[in-house]
Amino acid sequence: MADAQSRQQADLQADKPPPRNLSNGGRASLTVIPLRHNKIVHLVRHGQGFHNVAGEADALEYASEKYFDAHLTELGWKQAADLKAHIKTSPIRPEVVIVSPMMRAMQTAVGAFGGGIWHEDDPALPLMTEVCAEADVSAAHPAASVTSVPFVACELCREHLGVHPCDRRRSLGVYREAFPGIDFSNIKEVDDVLWKPDERETDEQIAERGVQFLEWLSLRPETEIAVVSHSGFLRCMLGKFADVGSDSVRNDLKRYFANCELRTVVVGAANGEGNLDPTWFHPSNGSAGQANGSV
Repeated sequence: MADAQSRQQADLQADKPPPRNLSNGGRASLTVIPLRHNKIVHLVRHGQGFHNVAGEADALEYASEKYFDAHLTELGWKQAADLKAHIKTSPIRPEVVIVSPMMRAMQTAVGAFGGGIWHEDDPALPLMTEVCAEADVSAAHPAASVTSVPFVACELCREHLGVHPCDRRRSLGVYREAFPGIDFSNIKEVDDVLWKPDERETDEQIAERGVQFLEWLSLRPETEIAVVSHSGFLRCMLGKFADVGSDSVRNDLKRYFANCELRTVVVGAANGEGNLDPTWFHPSNGSAGQANGSV
């Protein structure tokens, strides 16, 4: 009987919510910001690339030209398809997909957020042209059709710049041919002038670039945004904001992104800067009595 009571007590304890981290005189530490000052941002790391397979077996492989701007593996494409299936059953409905202009990130964006298989009699250009298989370089995938959601490439959310060929991008001409449905107009240089063969970005430099990226997002008109990027960039960017909040919040911000993992955050502009979404604000045309203290 005593053992049964002990187990019951343990079960009751397990059902209790964890204690809250209280501050401000015993009240929960909360922040209230009007929704129109916020962006809902769905952060996604790309699926498995050929450089991931080689680099996890031998880190020196990251320095190999063989994995220059690596493609997704067959598993990487499956991971993107699995994410797409998850998104279909969720309330996630991004108004725009922002993507790093690297092959693995754009392929993941197509696989997770793009349309179905493109056919030659389709009236619109494809989002992505057909990918042909090449041993240890690329996995076959049919051409994909566009959707009503625009895809926009942005260099601010690229991976660590420098040294590793897998993080060097191709010419814009190559990308425009491979991804006719992606908007590359935000990228001004045809060739990659950011990547240096003998100098690699520090975590601090990436974190600062991450802040610039979030500032850029805050000025966009959309409220719900998907971003397809890289583990190093996402880790450094979120880590810049991981010095406040509960252990659970800090852990979610610092935790490493697995391939094709999706994590949603809310980016708020408490100072009122950024593009304000009018959907969530309807001013009254009534009297100003409340301002004078009457109700």
